[in-house]
Amino acid sequence: MIGPTEFMLGDEWSKVLSPREREVAVLVACGLSNKDVARELGLRLGTVKTHLHTIYRKLAVDGRNTLMRTRNASVAANGVGSSPNLADEEEPGSSHNRLIQNI
Repeated sequence: MIGPTEFMLGDEWSKVLSPREREVAVLVACGLSNKDVARELGLRLGTVKTHLHTIYRKLAVDGRNTLMRTRNASVAANGVGSSPNLADEEEPGSSHNRLIQNI
C-alpha cells in the first residue's frame, strides 16, 4: 500500500528528502507558489527558496515544472493515476494542511 508521501512524491523521493523538504515539495508539486508555501508552513520566503534549491539538487531536477512533471510520472508509474489538483478543492490551505498532517 502506498502512503500519502509516496503517493504525492514517489517512494524514492521520500528516501532522499528530509521531512521538511517533503512538505515543501508536496505543496510545490500541488502548484502552490513559494509565498503560499511559506504561509502554509510558517516559514520565511527565503527559507522556502533554500529548501527548493536543496530539493532540486537532491532530485536532480532543474526547477518547479520539472519537479511537478517528475512527481506526476512517479504517481503514474505507481499505478495510482493522477491526483487531483488540491489547490482547486477548498479554502486555500485547508486540503494542504490535511495532506501535510499525513506525511
